Formats: sequence, structure tokens, C-alpha cells
Amino acid sequence: GLFLSNSHDGSLLIYKPKTESVRASFKQGEFPLISVTPNFSSQGMYSHITGYSKTTSESDSAKYTWENTFLTKKGVLRCLGKKIDDATEGMLESSVKALAGEMFASCVKYSMSVSGHRDKDGKVYRKNMAVSVNAPGAEIFKDTKFLVDEVTLKRSDNGGLTADFSLVLPESRDGSLPEAFPWEE
Repeated sequence: GLFLSNSHDGSLLIYKPKTESVRASFKQGEFPLISVTPNFSSQGMYSHITGYSKTTSESDSAKYTWENTFLTKKGVLRCLGKKIDDATEGMLESSVKALAGEMFASCVKYSMSVSGHRDKDGKVYRKNMAVSVNAPGAEIFKDTKFLVDEVTLKRSDNGGLTADFSLVLPESRDGSLPEAFPWEE
């Protein structure tokens, strides 16, 4: 997906983030992993997301539909339609894929705690870094890549260091469908 921001002088900045390589790997039962907890919200998961552009005096409304084959293959039909006021026909597909990414980010999250604040190379854990997790107790049955959505670095009174992560699927950033979900064996 594309991200919109502004530069130091206030002008529009459009960029596509580079794909992160995995910086740290964590396995259930191995140091430094303390815990992993799944946070699923199935009510926000849709089989189809259709975006409609605004009708103007010069043009008819356009539409684009994104399909969640994970659900449709299982016979689940749960649709969402959304009017996207500021999207032109050319921007509609990327706008709908961004909605799909938001859907995954809000429906499939994991909370993870680890000992320490740094990866094996000594770099501080940070937002948007890629990590690999394998934790069958949290329904992650194979090494799975996640992006760190949020990280909180903590220091206890006795000097212990921990990092708490909120993890999302990388596809939540680009609206694509994962080849496989972490809970699929």
C-alpha cells in the first residue's frame, strides 16, 4: 500500500514502504519469549468489501470489490459496502485494499511479551519491524511473519527489561490476502 504524509515543508509526500526482513524470531518455550496471546475479532471480518465512488454530474459511480477467499472458500458470505467520497475510479482499488488491510489489522492481532529491549544484533525493538513467531499455544502453528504495530519497552523496579508488542499480519499494510493464516496447520 501507499502511505500519505507531508514533508518538512508541508508538501504532499506519497511513498511505498519497503518490505521488512525478519529482524527477530521467537519460539514458544525458548528465551526470550515470555508470552503470546491471540486477539481475534471475527465480527469485523468480511468476505467481500466493495467500494463505491461518488456519482458526479460528469461521471457515474464506479465500484471495486475485494474478495476474502479465506472466507468464501468456507462458504461464508458477509459483505461490506462503503462509499468512498474522495476516490476517483483509478484510486478505488487501492482504497478498497486499504480497507481490507484495516480489517485484518483490527480482526487479527497478537500481544507478545519478551525479555529485553534488543534483538540478537543489539538493535532496539521498534514499531514496524518484522518478527517471526511460532507459538502453538497461541494458535501460531508455524513460523509466521508479523509486523510490530506497537511496542512498549519496560523496566521493572529490580532492573528487569521487557518489551510488549502488538503484532499484525504484514498483509494488513497492503490489503493482500495472506497465503496462509497462522492458525492453519
